[in-house]
This record gives sequence, structure tokens and C-alpha cells, in this order.
Amino acid sequence: MNFTDDLGCIDADTGPAVHPCSVPSPCAITDVQLNNPESCDDNGTPTDPTDDFYIADIFVFFENPPSTGLLKFTGADFVDGDFSFAIANVLSIGSPFGVSNKKIRADGQTTSFVVEFTDASGCIASLGVTGVDPCSFPAPLLTCPPHTTVSCFNNVPLADPSDVLETHECPGNVDIVLQLEVNQGQTCPNKLTVVRIYQATDACGQTATCSQFITVDDQTDPTMTCPGNVTVSCASNVPPADIAAVTNVGDNCGGTVTVFNFPQDAISNQSCTNRFTITRSYFAVDECGNSKNCIQIITVNDQTKPTMTCPGNLTLTCANQVPAANTASVTGVGDNCGGTVTVTNFPSDAISNQTCANRFNIMRSYFAVDVCGNSNNCTQIITVNDQTPAQPYLPGSPNCLLCRTGTGPESCLRNGIERQLRRDGHTEFFFGWN
Repeated sequence: MNFTDDLGCIDADTGPAVHPCSVPSPCAITDVQLNNPESCDDNGTPTDPTDDFYIADIFVFFENPPSTGLLKFTGADFVDGDFSFAIANVLSIGSPFGVSNKKIRADGQTTSFVVEFTDASGCIASLGVTGVDPCSFPAPLLTCPPHTTVSCFNNVPLADPSDVLETHECPGNVDIVLQLEVNQGQTCPNKLTVVRIYQATDACGQTATCSQFITVDDQTDPTMTCPGNVTVSCASNVPPADIAAVTNVGDNCGGTVTVFNFPQDAISNQSCTNRFTITRSYFAVDECGNSKNCIQIITVNDQTKPTMTCPGNLTLTCANQVPAANTASVTGVGDNCGGTVTVTNFPSDAISNQTCANRFNIMRSYFAVDVCGNSNNCTQIITVNDQTPAQPYLPGSPNCLLCRTGTGPESCLRNGIERQLRRDGHTEFFFGWN
């Protein structure tokens, strides 16, 4: 360097040497590629993925090929540790510097490392690289969740690729998705087979599939509770069949349950119109044909007596005044079930306390029975009690009509004259007896 002033004074000095950087700088790394990755090597320990590795080539591309410099590779994924190379005279732009057959760890994570280049002038550039995952060889092997059976379609579990087991030489570089799900052989909402196909794809595009089968098979009967058993007196009191009276109707799968009165009422043990047993069945069926039935027992048992009222009691003077038995004189005859009631004079009139022909009691019974043999009875008391005194016989009058045993003559002619001497201690009379 020289300096000259106006007076012509000249001064000169030599400065320090300077090494210029190239423009663009050879430190400019444009790309790093991880090429030709081989299949994973389990390093002789198939059950231990921590020491698995694969071998690949590394290519570094520069924007301005350097004349000389140091290329350094650093990263935990290098099995043999960091390494570096001195390079010179990369031939041309786009022509890479390659490092072959480097062991790279297959730890289930994406491969990453850093490339750093320092040129002869001390210019430094670096580039972080995320590489590729190794390929499996052979392709991944998938194990789907096991075949399972559920009762209801709503019990089918959701598809979950994380439930699929995958094995290959290197862990962690396989993508698993649900490829297809279809329903087959469906005969009702809860009888079918769900088929799921899962697919795995590794980093090199190799694929594998597995299938899972879920059988939906509803074999559970619906629930139901019949109306409670009933006892009634009359056939007319039997309630009609009513499916609305069936309670607790339900299905394990939550579907529709249809209830029928089936089969028809069965009548047994009938001994009369109002004494028998009804077996009433209700039938429930769900959407898949599972069915259940329950039974209600209705007992018809008429034990109620018919109603009746006997004629009122009578008191009469003479036996010839006693009326004949007459069932039509019995009133209030009826049956709780509205059936026919038969009335009879039974048993025969019973005579008691008789002291003469016109002094005694009659107990007259009436008996009523309905169509089922339920019976009732009532009694009419007829008292015959002659208290009329005897009248003297008047000649020409037919006053002697009948005899009173024990109080008068032992015999008498009807409409005739009986000469009977009655001694009263003083006088004799002729009597005709009424």
C-alpha cells in the first residue's frame, strides 16, 4: 500500500495476507441425502430392538464445490460414532460427495444427523438432516385382534389400529390403518359378522394386511312379566287378554319387542259353568326372533250361595187350612253369576208337637241350588192350633163335623148325630161336635 501527499512525499507498507472466501461460499451445503438403505439387521438379537441397525450411503451436495475442506458427520444415530472426511476438488455443481456403507441405528425413530463443512479459509456451514426409516425384509407381519363374539351390534368395539400387533426387523417405521370394514351375513339388526381389514405400510412402501372378524349373535330372550294370577267368582268376571298388562318388556340390545296373546286361552278342570281354570299365555319376540313366554292363571270358582226368601210363617186353626207347598211363593231367588237357580220343597214337611188333629207345627223347607251346586235353604213355620170351643148340638143342624181325639167322643158321624152322654154331675145332654 502506498501514500503520496501533495508535496510528493511517499510512504509504503505491506499489510497482512487475507484469504478471500469464494462467492458463493463453498460452505453452502444445498442438500444431504440418505440413499440405498438396506433392510434392517437385528444384530443377532431378534427380541432386542435396541441394537438393530441398517446400512445406507450418505451424499452431500454443495452450492459451490469446495477446493479443500473438512466434512464432519455428527449424530447419535451413527452406530460407530461421529466421523469426518477431508475433501478436495468436488468436480462440479450438483456432483455430491458420498460416504458409503455407514451403520445407522434403527431405534424406531426417524434417522437424523448433522453435516458440517469447514473450508480452507475457515468458513463453516452445517445442515441438519432428517433421513428415512429402513425397510423391513421381508414385509411387516400383522396380527389383528382376535375373533370375538358380542350379543348386540352396539357392543361392537370401535376399530383401533393400535390394537393390531406388528412385527418386522426394525421397530417403529410402519403405518397401520383400517383399510376396510364391511358387514356380512346380516339376518337381523343383531345377527351379522363385521369384517375389518387392517393394512400396514413400511417406509419403503411394502404392505401387509390382516383381518379381524366380529360376530354379532343375539341369543338372549327378551324380558317380560305377565299379569298376576287372578281368582274370580264368575265366568263373566274373567278379564279379557291385554298385552298392555304385560310389564318389564325389554330387550338386551334395546330393540323393539312385540308382545302377543298366544296361544289362545286354555280352559281346564271345568266342573260347571263357573268353576274352571284358564291358562293364559303371553308371547314376546325381539327383532332377531328370540322369544319368551309367560303364563297367567285365572281361576273361576263360584262359591257363593244363591239368594232366596221363604214365605212368611203362618198360624192356622185347622189342619185342612194348611196350604200346599209352593216354590213360586219363594221370593228373592237369584245367583251372583246370573245363572239359573232351581227351587224345590225339600225335605218334606216335618210335623212336630202334635197333641191332636188340629194342634201341631209344620216346618216347611225350601231348597235353592245354582248351576255349580251352591245351595241355600230357608224355612217356613206353619202352626195349627185349634182353640175354638165345642157347640151344643141343636136338632136339625149338621154340627158334628169331625172328632177331637182326647177331648170328645172317639167317633162321630159326619153330618149325623152322635148320642153321647156327658155327665157333669147333674144333667145329661146330647152334643154335636164341631
